[in-house]
Amino acid sequence: TGALVKRYDFGTFTESTDMWSRIDGELLLLTFLPGLLFKDAYNLDVHLFIKSFGQIMIMAFPMVLAGTVLMALVAKIILPYGWSFNLCMTF
Repeated sequence: TGALVKRYDFGTFTESTDMWSRIDGELLLLTFLPGLLFKDAYNLDVHLFIKSFGQIMIMAFPMVLAGTVLMALVAKIILPYGWSFNLCMTF
């Protein structure tokens, strides 16, 4: 669609696409993410969450930690920036 928008003038569609493409990604996250998280947290079944909390701590928490460490190692080894491991952990 990007090639079509650049080549042909679609009026309002072109203006809207240009406006959305100039918005910073962090602004979109800071605007929409809190509302989406609140909606999901408000509709959460508390009984089901408490019942599955043990499984969450056994499976999800270690895997997120392992994924973070592996991503930090990839960033430290592959990227040519000379970052420390602590900085790579924030990546």
